[in-house]
Amino acid sequence: MRTPLLLLASWFLLPSLALAEGRVITSPAKGTPEEVVARLLEAGTSDDFDGFYDKLCHPDYCHQIPTDRKDKKVYMWTRFTKFVASYYTNAGARSFEVTSTQPPTLEAGTDEIKLFLKSSKRDMPVPVVLRKDKGEWKVANCSL
Repeated sequence: MRTPLLLLASWFLLPSLALAEGRVITSPAKGTPEEVVARLLEAGTSDDFDGFYDKLCHPDYCHQIPTDRKDKKVYMWTRFTKFVASYYTNAGARSFEVTSTQPPTLEAGTDEIKLFLKSSKRDMPVPVVLRKDKGEWKVANCSL
């Protein structure tokens, strides 16, 4: 009896791990969270750290302390550029798969969303948190 209850509890407690139909993103609409992720992946592919930091990074995630730029480049960016190719489902088309989102749908007035990306080199989908800044979606946290 314990096993079914545990499975049921995990379904509600871990929504990001629930069986969700993945969406392959090839040409995201302008101004969407998916477009920001596509631009983030492009920046990683071309090793454009300045483009990421200056244009895509939310002020709450970057620009907090004087050493933040250097720290993000040394730690986060080095790891990200190592794995960036693993997020593409089709490198030629620059498509990637969003396995799930929190919240599941983007309602009017939503100012934060977490997208989980599939990686061919990781066991679990990897989260990217996006938050609006002056009406534009920006990367607010990134585990890529």
